[in-house]
Amino acid sequence: ASDVYKRQNLTCKEMKVLNLLFSGLHSSVIADTLFISEATVRVHLHKVYQKIAVKNKQQALLWCKKNLSKINS
Repeated sequence: ASDVYKRQNLTCKEMKVLNLLFSGLHSSVIADTLFISEATVRVHLHKVYQKIAVKNKQQALLWCKKNLSKINS
């Protein structure tokens, strides 16, 4: 994992949720994809938002645009 990933301190599952969110999937689809409940997806997203210092999905998507390529490489 890259430095950005370590700096943000995101777990593997949080990264998966963030990547799926960024690829345009709805929470319910993310839940099905990862075999977790939609409530769990929301918990992961809430934690992710705190870690990357954003308030909502739109801001998270903007953050992803800037940072995900670095994190996933």
